[in-house]
Amino acid sequence: MQQLLTDDPVELGGYQLLGRLGQGGMGVVYIGRGPQGDVVALKVVRPEHASDSEFRRRFLREVRVAQEMTGPGLVKIVAADTDAAQPWLATEYIAGPTLADAVIRHGPLGTPAWAGIAHQLGTALHTVHEAGTVHRDLKPANVLLSRTGPHLIDFGIARTHNDSALTNVGQAVGTIGYMAPEYLTTATADERADLFAFGAVLAYAATGRHPFGQGRWEEVQYRSVHEPPDLAGLSPHIAALLAALLDKNPYRRPPLSAALQEIPSPDPAQAWLPAAILADIAAAAEHVLRLKAPQNTRLVDPQTESTHRATFLEIVPAPPRPPLWGRLKDAFNGVPVDEGPAIQELRLGRAAAASGGPIAFLANEHETCSACSGRGTTAAGLCRSCSGSGHLPGTPQSVSITFAPGISSGTFLVLPGMGYPDNEGNRSDLYLAVHIR
Repeated sequence: MQQLLTDDPVELGGYQLLGRLGQGGMGVVYIGRGPQGDVVALKVVRPEHASDSEFRRRFLREVRVAQEMTGPGLVKIVAADTDAAQPWLATEYIAGPTLADAVIRHGPLGTPAWAGIAHQLGTALHTVHEAGTVHRDLKPANVLLSRTGPHLIDFGIARTHNDSALTNVGQAVGTIGYMAPEYLTTATADERADLFAFGAVLAYAATGRHPFGQGRWEEVQYRSVHEPPDLAGLSPHIAALLAALLDKNPYRRPPLSAALQEIPSPDPAQAWLPAAILADIAAAAEHVLRLKAPQNTRLVDPQTESTHRATFLEIVPAPPRPPLWGRLKDAFNGVPVDEGPAIQELRLGRAAAASGGPIAFLANEHETCSACSGRGTTAAGLCRSCSGSGHLPGTPQSVSITFAPGISSGTFLVLPGMGYPDNEGNRSDLYLAVHIR
């Protein structure tokens, strides 16, 4: 998840935007929170596509397709505006890693988790096909994992069986290595192309390897069309099933219902995911609960933008104290180090403190460090706020801030992600030490 950029909206359709989940050539996906506290993923069409009537038609179809399909393993659409200047849709937010990320972090799945994904993902895909739709981009990155099971996402290029006009002749859309041979060679496909992708996803989950390897897209495409998949290390039964799903001839692939009968049934008394992935899901859910309005902090260039967008900041009694080793980062070569929070003084008049702003503020200004009074050292060693320099580093950014009225001296306002970076480039938070004049 990334912070909002300067030109990103801060509110859309009644949802407060908290950050960016991802972006592509067609649009941007944000995480947002509704007035009742519900968290959603909002997909917003880019301005350059919003004026394209054909693109709007495709987006409207995507919304209608997703609204018609409900059931286990499918995310729900909770709101949409296809007539807006920038059309958007909001779906329930699944707090958890993608299958791709889970396998990268923890390796291939064991039999219980693999069987659970196969059955539940297969059921979701069956619902898609029953609705007369082909997904066309089933891949590990489009499968989200949660405690209740996998969820199939991204119907941005889904189409009905008879809707061939939305893709130019000879132009296939999807992900190389998970696209069926007939789709790669003719740019036409039906639900049997999804069966091929389903087999490729299950092969990746079971082996931790892309079934047709990696490398230049031309090489992967050639292997997808002409060479057998890499199923080494799998049991003969599972290897035979996946080989059938990955058959080059779409007419020889087994129906989805028959394929699911060949997959071992998951044990309902056993957790369907290993503890490490469940821990990732719990951490993601906890992170979402902690997201607050400060994530909307706006960074603007004072030379190019004369107006400042107000951001409501959280008030805290004190910044967290970093571990001792985090203050001695120079002793570690190449080791990720938590440098701790940056602190900058914020002087307010009584009227401003009582009103709650908005107040224009120059964050990361090179001024004397208030934590060590410019000495660069503390009783514990290097100053955790300035790392011994005596002043706060960073590029000045003009920010307009608001906060709860009646703030008092000795408290702190939090500017997320505006502190200084660690040795991996990740910025800490900036804490504004309030002083009432």
